[in-house]
Amino acid sequence: MSEKSTLPISDDLGVPLPSVGKWPRTKARRARIVEAAMHHFAKYGYEDARMEDLANELGIAKGSIFQHFGSKKRLLLEALKRANLTYQPYLEVPPEVEKEGFFATVRYWLEWANCVPSEDRVGFRLWLIGNYATGLDMKREISRMYRYEDPSGTLAFVHMGMGRGEVREDIDPRLLANTLDLMVNGYLEARFTEECDPGFFRNSGDPEESIPNRVDECLELIRSALGKR
Repeated sequence: MSEKSTLPISDDLGVPLPSVGKWPRTKARRARIVEAAMHHFAKYGYEDARMEDLANELGIAKGSIFQHFGSKKRLLLEALKRANLTYQPYLEVPPEVEKEGFFATVRYWLEWANCVPSEDRVGFRLWLIGNYATGLDMKREISRMYRYEDPSGTLAFVHMGMGRGEVREDIDPRLLANTLDLMVNGYLEARFTEECDPGFFRNSGDPEESIPNRVDECLELIRSALGKR
């Protein structure tokens, strides 16, 4: 049997798997499966992740995974939901940042994005896998989940910006929220790529020296798209 392929990253994702133990309650067992699945999907991707291997890691029968989640697809969705809990909504910032307004808050999260790839490689790889390494049916489910659950609280954040007179009001707020998510997530993706492929952004000089400029430039793009006319 050929060796199973893995995604081109280190086997050590920087976050240790929780220890295997007994689960006295169904809720605890489900949580344990989801936690292990996050690491498994992050390491192997969606297509190459094998439920029998995950079950072996957990020391349970494969049927137990399907009993709790029904399918591999539903387990990935639960893993993505769990990963989203590690990220704070836009409005959960220090009071002094929120007081400065909408675009000061955006800057805060762009600067935070410079650290998140190295601090949470599992969660961020799951985000990339959900967006780029699944089929159309799976992407539809993921998009529906993000649309209805809005884990980042983007729509409420946009409404806050409108209320402060900082964000334009001539465009549907949902479209503005989608635009903001796309631009901030694009910056996150680029930062993760930079970590995996040093020099991705750079033609010359130390790449770290240009990070403040990247934040300024990305913020200016967001301001030009969403800012009050």
